[in-house]
Formats: sequence, structure tokens, C-alpha cells
Amino acid sequence: MANSDAVSRRSFIYRIIGAIGGFIAMLLGLPVIGYLFSPLIRRPVTPDWIGLGPVGEFPVGKPTLVGFEIPVQGEAPYSQGAWVVNWGDGRFSAYDSNCTHLGCPFNWNENAELFLCPCHGGAFSKEGQVVGGPPPHGLESYATRVENGTLYIGKTPSGHAERGA
Repeated sequence: MANSDAVSRRSFIYRIIGAIGGFIAMLLGLPVIGYLFSPLIRRPVTPDWIGLGPVGEFPVGKPTLVGFEIPVQGEAPYSQGAWVVNWGDGRFSAYDSNCTHLGCPFNWNENAELFLCPCHGGAFSKEGQVVGGPPPHGLESYATRVENGTLYIGKTPSGHAERGA
């Protein structure tokens, strides 16, 4: 009888190990299944363009700080800022409001005609190019477009100012 007890204990242990292995496989497999079937679930579409306001609100040649919200699928939108420059010929530039060095917010200095970052001395021209300090590249710029008298920017920055973005 001792031999049959050993077999039933061994069988019991194998079943426990198999159940634990199956549970672990299920936990690891759920994200893969979710990934494969996620395209079938419709989520609200976030706009590719964000309206900043009527073009008349942006004085020619003077950078203007504009706050806006970026929608995030399934989450609350978050606040962001952009410096908008109206070049006066129908063209607009919009720069992310954070320095490309360490992400500090910067300001427009009217007297120096520069964007200045107070934290580490970064300086950028009105065109968004680095003119001094440690920033590794120009300001992040947003794509812009005007439609029905309203200025729109792309949802995310599209490049660096010195690359002509």
C-alpha cells in the first residue's frame, strides 16, 4: 500500500505543479491576447489638429504664449503650452514651451528679442534656433495650419526649428 500512496502523492504534486504552470501561462498570455484583439475595440478618435484660436489673436512679429489641452485616449487631457509667432505673411510658427535642454519652461524677452530659459541660460532666436547656452538643438516645433480663420497646430511636436520643421 505504501507504493500506491507514493503514486497518488506524486500524481497530486504533478497536478498542483500543472495548475500553477497553467495559471502562470494564463497571466503571461492575457496581454498577448489583448494586444491581438485590441484593434477590434473602437476607441474615441483623438484629433490630429488642435485649435489655438482666431489668427487675429496673434500679433504680427510678437511671440504669444498659448495654453491648450492635448486629448489622450481613455484618459483626461493634459495641459500644454506653445509659443506662436505670426510672421505676417500668412505663415505661423509654433514652438513647444519647454527648453530642449532639460525641459524647463522659457519666456520671450522683448528687449533681447530672444526666448530665454532662466534655469541654465539657454537662448533661442524667434525662429527657434539655439543662439546660446547648453540646449543641444533648436526648439521643438509644431506643424501649423490655418482653416476658416482659426490657427491649428499638430497634436505633437514634429521636429526641431533648425531643420526647417
